[in-house]
Amino acid sequence: MMVAEIDRRAAGDKRTRVLKNALLLAPGGKQVVRVKDVSCNGARIETKGSLQLDWDVILERDPLFVAGRVVWTRDNHAGLWFYRPLAQGEAAFFRQAADKP
Repeated sequence: MMVAEIDRRAAGDKRTRVLKNALLLAPGGKQVVRVKDVSCNGARIETKGSLQLDWDVILERDPLFVAGRVVWTRDNHAGLWFYRPLAQGEAAFFRQAADKP
Protein backbone atom coordinates (compact mmCIF):
# COMPACT_ATOMS: atom_id res chain seq x y z
CA MET A 1 0.00 0.00 0.00
CA MET A 2 1.13 3.50 -0.66
CA VAL A 3 1.50 5.99 2.20
CA ALA A 4 -1.11 8.31 0.63
CA GLU A 5 -3.72 5.55 0.80
CA ILE A 6 -3.02 4.87 4.47
CA ASP A 7 -3.26 8.60 5.21
CA ARG A 8 -6.68 8.88 3.50
CA ARG A 9 -8.08 6.00 5.53
CA ALA A 10 -6.79 7.50 8.76
CA ALA A 11 -8.47 10.79 7.85
CA GLY A 12 -11.90 9.11 7.95
CA ASP A 13 -12.33 7.94 4.37
CA LYS A 14 -14.94 5.33 5.25
CA ARG A 15 -15.13 2.40 2.85
CA THR A 16 -18.37 0.50 2.30
CA ARG A 17 -18.53 -3.08 1.01
CA VAL A 18 -20.51 -3.08 -2.24
CA LEU A 19 -19.80 -6.16 -4.46
CA LYS A 20 -20.68 -4.53 -7.79
CA ASN A 21 -19.59 -5.38 -11.31
CA ALA A 22 -18.14 -2.53 -13.36
CA LEU A 23 -16.12 -1.97 -16.51
CA LEU A 24 -12.56 -0.78 -16.10
CA LEU A 25 -10.92 1.06 -18.99
CA ALA A 26 -7.12 0.97 -18.65
CA PRO A 27 -4.04 1.22 -20.88
CA GLY A 28 -4.06 -2.60 -21.03
CA GLY A 29 -7.61 -2.66 -22.40
CA LYS A 30 -11.17 -2.99 -21.10
CA GLN A 31 -12.12 -5.57 -18.50
CA VAL A 32 -15.02 -6.39 -16.23
CA VAL A 33 -14.04 -6.01 -12.58
CA ARG A 34 -15.74 -6.59 -9.26
CA VAL A 35 -15.88 -3.51 -7.01
CA LYS A 36 -15.37 -4.94 -3.52
CA ASP A 37 -15.59 -1.72 -1.55
CA VAL A 38 -15.86 1.98 -2.26
CA SER A 39 -15.42 5.32 -0.55
CA CYS A 40 -15.75 8.86 -1.82
CA ASN A 41 -12.03 8.84 -2.69
CA GLY A 42 -11.40 5.37 -4.07
CA ALA A 43 -12.27 1.71 -4.44
CA ARG A 44 -10.86 -1.77 -4.05
CA ILE A 45 -11.47 -3.96 -7.07
CA GLU A 46 -11.00 -7.59 -8.02
CA THR A 47 -9.82 -8.30 -11.54
CA LYS A 48 -8.97 -11.29 -13.70
CA GLY A 49 -6.56 -9.21 -15.79
CA SER A 50 -3.37 -7.48 -14.80
CA LEU A 51 -3.04 -3.84 -13.77
CA GLN A 52 0.07 -1.73 -13.33
CA LEU A 53 0.80 0.80 -10.60
CA ASP A 54 0.14 4.41 -11.62
CA TRP A 55 -2.06 3.51 -14.58
CA ASP A 56 -4.76 6.08 -15.26
CA VAL A 57 -8.10 4.27 -15.42
CA ILE A 58 -11.80 4.91 -15.80
CA LEU A 59 -14.24 2.90 -13.72
CA GLU A 60 -17.62 2.68 -15.47
CA ARG A 61 -20.88 1.57 -13.95
CA ASP A 62 -23.51 3.03 -16.23
CA PRO A 63 -24.36 5.88 -15.99
CA LEU A 64 -21.36 6.73 -13.76
CA PHE A 65 -17.79 7.17 -15.07
CA VAL A 66 -15.03 7.79 -12.51
CA ALA A 67 -11.43 8.65 -13.47
CA GLY A 68 -8.67 7.50 -11.17
CA ARG A 69 -5.28 5.91 -10.73
CA VAL A 70 -4.12 2.45 -9.66
CA VAL A 71 -2.33 3.02 -6.34
CA TRP A 72 -1.68 -0.59 -5.28
CA THR A 73 -1.98 -4.12 -6.63
CA ARG A 74 -1.88 -7.46 -4.83
CA ASP A 75 -2.68 -10.79 -6.48
CA ASN A 76 -5.97 -10.19 -8.31
CA HIS A 77 -6.93 -7.07 -6.32
CA ALA A 78 -6.11 -3.40 -6.86
CA GLY A 79 -6.74 -0.10 -5.14
CA LEU A 80 -8.02 2.87 -7.12
CA TRP A 81 -7.75 6.49 -6.04
CA PHE A 82 -10.32 8.77 -7.69
CA TYR A 83 -9.10 12.08 -9.13
CA ARG A 84 -12.32 13.71 -7.98
CA PRO A 85 -14.17 12.60 -4.83
CA LEU A 86 -17.56 11.03 -5.48
CA ALA A 87 -20.56 13.20 -4.68
CA GLN A 88 -23.10 11.82 -2.17
CA GLY A 89 -25.43 10.56 -4.93
CA GLU A 90 -22.59 8.90 -6.83
CA ALA A 91 -21.33 7.10 -3.73
CA ALA A 92 -24.89 5.99 -2.90
CA PHE A 93 -25.20 4.56 -6.44
CA PHE A 94 -22.41 2.07 -5.63
CA ARG A 95 -24.01 1.20 -2.28
CA GLN A 96 -27.26 -0.10 -3.75
CA ALA A 97 -27.98 -3.84 -3.61
CA ALA A 98 -25.06 -6.04 -4.62
CA ASP A 99 -24.88 -7.72 -8.04
CA LYS A 100 -24.76 -11.47 -8.42
CA PRO A 101 -21.21 -12.70 -9.10
